[in-house]
Amino acid sequence: MEFEGEDGSKFSLQSSDKALFGRGCGFNTKDHTVSRRHVSFQLNNESDSEPPKVSFQVIGRNPIWVLKNNDKTLKIFKKFEMGHLELGDRFCLSAKTPFWFNLNKSEDSESEIEFDQLDISQIDPIKGNNFDPF
Repeated sequence: MEFEGEDGSKFSLQSSDKALFGRGCGFNTKDHTVSRRHVSFQLNNESDSEPPKVSFQVIGRNPIWVLKNNDKTLKIFKKFEMGHLELGDRFCLSAKTPFWFNLNKSEDSESEIEFDQLDISQIDPIKGNNFDPF
């Protein structure tokens, strides 16, 4: 899963890790109403029966705005409030300089590579690498 900004910038989420997002941490802005650690995201376990979701908690001083894709409702989440994002949902961190991010499925995620696709026949675990001083 990844967030894509209006300018095409992307911020990837890895499974089960909490990711901090804010000014200078995934979002390049000089707007000081956006905290350095404004919101915390966590990708929920994906199952085949349910669409993937991302849970979040606002940890910055100012709120965030979430626009739900399914019913086009706009919700405001204040400090310490939690919520969920689904595919197609959008969020904004600043009312002063609005910049929206979309939640999308990663197209070429490295974490989605299956072991069947890797060719490990050329790797010698005994030999090591070129930098070992043997």
